[in-house]
Amino acid sequence: MNLSETLRRIKKEKWTIKLATFSLTSLIAILTINYFREELFGIKKGYAPHNFAFNMTFLLPATFVILMTSTITIAGTLFNWRKWTGLKERLVPLLMTVPIIGLFLFQIWWILKK
Repeated sequence: MNLSETLRRIKKEKWTIKLATFSLTSLIAILTINYFREELFGIKKGYAPHNFAFNMTFLLPATFVILMTSTITIAGTLFNWRKWTGLKERLVPLLMTVPIIGLFLFQIWWILKK
């Protein structure tokens, strides 16, 4: 392995870890904002027009971005699994993003179950 391949590998590893960190911190921030939306924005629970507008303009697009970045992180980690030798480069992105995908799958299952 020459120097340029090593630098490219390190750059991909750092990018994947940064993307996983972004996904996890964004999810925590979005869920926190959603929980405190009455205190932050004055949106009362049960008032349909404000809840619908909040969900469509803020919550749904942010959730979609988080879901896509998590999927990209998992795909990139699995694609480069054999190339990356360190345990940190392999497991940290997966441990940060697999619970996000699991949460979304659980929510879909919970909705479809009813």
